[in-house]
Amino acid sequence: MLDIVQLKPGSDPRLQVLLNNVFSKAVLTKSYDEAMQVAQQHNLNCITTDFQVVYAGAFITKVGHYNRLHMDKFGTYQRLMQAKSVI
Repeated sequence: MLDIVQLKPGSDPRLQVLLNNVFSKAVLTKSYDEAMQVAQQHNLNCITTDFQVVYAGAFITKVGHYNRLHMDKFGTYQRLMQAKSVI
């Protein structure tokens, strides 16, 4: 991630410390299997393209699925409230 996220020249040096703390142990991976290998072998947190997070030591949680489900319920509620206001 630090290869992708960079500060502009002349930025506050404290921001680089913040970036290092946030992104230094996170890796983007294409698949769950790759994430498991990297997490186990290199003790890094991995994020897959399916929004699965594999923490260092190979502990996994699905992040994106829960958020999408929650947003679908919220969107349905909003559409219902809009329909009621039109009637």
